[in-house]
Amino acid sequence: FGVVLEGYNFASSIQYDVFHGRRNIGKKRIAHIHKMLDGNYTNLEQFAFFLQTLKNWGDYEISPWLTGDGVAQLKGVHIKQFVKQVDDVTTMLSSLCLPHEVKHINIALKAFAKVSKILSFIFIDDYDDVKEFLSDSQLNKSSPKEEIASAIVKSYKKYAKEFYDAGMKSFMTTSTMGDSETFYVHNIVFYMPSIIQDTYEKHKLGPGVWSMEGFEYKNAQSKRAVYTHSNRKGNL
Repeated sequence: FGVVLEGYNFASSIQYDVFHGRRNIGKKRIAHIHKMLDGNYTNLEQFAFFLQTLKNWGDYEISPWLTGDGVAQLKGVHIKQFVKQVDDVTTMLSSLCLPHEVKHINIALKAFAKVSKILSFIFIDDYDDVKEFLSDSQLNKSSPKEEIASAIVKSYKKYAKEFYDAGMKSFMTTSTMGDSETFYVHNIVFYMPSIIQDTYEKHKLGPGVWSMEGFEYKNAQSKRAVYTHSNRKGNL
């Protein structure tokens, strides 16, 4: 097809779609919460009322929650708000369940909120942008950018491990430990630290550049252009 493949390193060109990865993991956790509350309709309903207070969540998203499929209509904007308001989510869960019932899912929810934020960074060496995730108090705005980036990778590994360990004891286990682990979860914990490091070393950029949000936007634009500027018969 006119492409010279000899000597081409495919592996170095493969990067992971953190945008859809975060959405997939978000759905898994929300489905687990639904399963936790499913035996008590009062709790299920109260959590549904709480979900309606989140931005972009409405009857269209809540109805499936009450009728048995808590993630049927959820899209990226809904998962984003769920992650963004993680403190409110965990507080609500703690008010509805016993402490031992929500201990691990709450840890996983809070750890993933930090993981998700780091994955969205276009730059990981800008002190003002990343300072809340720097565990090394000796770093400051004047610190070398390489040291700041290295500290962010270290923090990412810490939060990812917290997320994974707590996830194993909650949403990633159905009957046997880890039997509900997905590739997206495995990728975020075991592959992304190296990808973040490699991306910074080669391009001085963060993992946010691997999001497919730009692609999705252009894809939607293209479909709309075809739909609105043609006879939709393929010949005009």
